[in-house]
Amino acid sequence: MTIHASGYDQRPIVLIVDDEPDLVEALASRLRKRPYRVITATSPVDALLAFHEHEVAVNRLRRADAGPHRP
Repeated sequence: MTIHASGYDQRPIVLIVDDEPDLVEALASRLRKRPYRVITATSPVDALLAFHEHEVAVNRLRRADAGPHRP
């Protein structure tokens, strides 16, 4: 889990979770150029820890290539 934020920060938090680290970093890199606090996780455990540690609103983005086996 990577947290790129320091001190009191009112920017919206984006929590990126995927099991492909390269994909996570590519998206995080783009979002860090915008006014977001970016938190990344590549495992369910890290995602839950980040979710509980930060005030994260939940929105789900489904990948365009997600097939029927990926809800």
